[in-house]
Amino acid sequence: MTRRGGNTKIYTIVDGLGQTGGMEKVTENRQTTIGRRQHRELLSQTGIWRNWDMIKIFLVAASLLAGVLQLKNMADRIFFSKERRMLKKELERFQWLLKITNELLCLNISQKHWYQPLERKGYQNVAVYGMGELGIRLAEDIILNSSMKLLYGLDQNAHQLSLVCPVYQLEEIYDLPKPDIIVLTAHSTDDSLKRSIVDASGCEVLKIEEVIHAVR
Repeated sequence: MTRRGGNTKIYTIVDGLGQTGGMEKVTENRQTTIGRRQHRELLSQTGIWRNWDMIKIFLVAASLLAGVLQLKNMADRIFFSKERRMLKKELERFQWLLKITNELLCLNISQKHWYQPLERKGYQNVAVYGMGELGIRLAEDIILNSSMKLLYGLDQNAHQLSLVCPVYQLEEIYDLPKPDIIVLTAHSTDDSLKRSIVDASGCEVLKIEEVIHAVR
């Protein structure tokens, strides 16, 4: 900077590449500030800036609504998955029942009987666990055609049933005559039900499919 005749002259310092050092940055910052001010004035003119609090409330409400919908979708998935499991379990039971019915029919065509392995082992007194459609038919077959004696049936819904023989709940077996064998006619995918009957009764328990397979 040099003073001549009382006037001040300002020289712009140029670096070796011919570019100004700081003037462009000052200009850029000034333009940015002006741009922000113009943007704010535009928002104010359109009413958005004045309603910003309402916009924030709307966004919070929208977030809460989205959360509620997400929880509802999760609940629906849990409910329908439980319903699918129940339907799958019922379908497996019907498939098992169809298989057992078919095997009993094949034995009948071959003039064989499902209870013959029990008679060969010398069992005289028998009980049937599971007095559904299959259990009732097998109980009638024991009474009408076998040399064994059907003592009673066992079922968790015993007091709601009126059948060809007395029916009790498993918990009542302590006060009942002890059978030589209990035939399990209820569907079970594993041996957990069989083990629980053995533990409660102290008797030998055979699944109906085990008895049928012993015939062949």
